[in-house]
Amino acid sequence: MKNKLQLEWIGTGFGLNPALGNTSFMIKGRERSLLFDCGSTVPLELIRSGEMAEITDIVISHLHADHMGD
Repeated sequence: MKNKLQLEWIGTGFGLNPALGNTSFMIKGRERSLLFDCGSTVPLELIRSGEMAEITDIVISHLHADHMGD
């Protein structure tokens, strides 16, 4: 059986549009879940959706607040 990956968008906005959340996504595999960027709106969304405990790795693309928090 092949390994399947799932892509899930957490937010699609940017630092000046909190209604859409900070741009972030998760790539979920069988044993690992990678969170790509984690702006200030992302942790609450992950807690709300029950997915916080699934994260095994985090990648921060660059050091702006909407990608790595406040």
